Amino acid sequence: MVFKVFDINGDGKVSNNEFNEIVVKLGLMKASDIKAGEINPKLKEMDADGGGTLTLKEYLAFKEQPRAPKCEGGNMNSIGQCDCAAGMKYVPDWEKCVPADMTVPPTKPTQPQIDPAM
Repeated sequence: MVFKVFDINGDGKVSNNEFNEIVVKLGLMKASDIKAGEINPKLKEMDADGGGTLTLKEYLAFKEQPRAPKCEGGNMNSIGQCDCAAGMKYVPDWEKCVPADMTVPPTKPTQPQIDPAM
């Protein structure tokens, strides 16, 4: 389960430091983008009770929430479709606009694999 990967010390909660360590290792954030003393905005979004840590219950509740599709590089219109700029096309699996002449694989790009020895 993903939660166990983030809960490095196994205490049943994901601290800000644990969260930041994993997102940097996965390449989802650069270490230089992390501001000392600040709660990671994504962790804060999932932390329902505002305690500064993420519990399994909070993680599961967040994961089950319906979410609107993203429209990276474009604008979501009033009927929920992504409008891309001229010369661009929307790739639903990637949730972003890409050059119209780009050959797009049928699935989302893979995320870096987690080394179990970490």
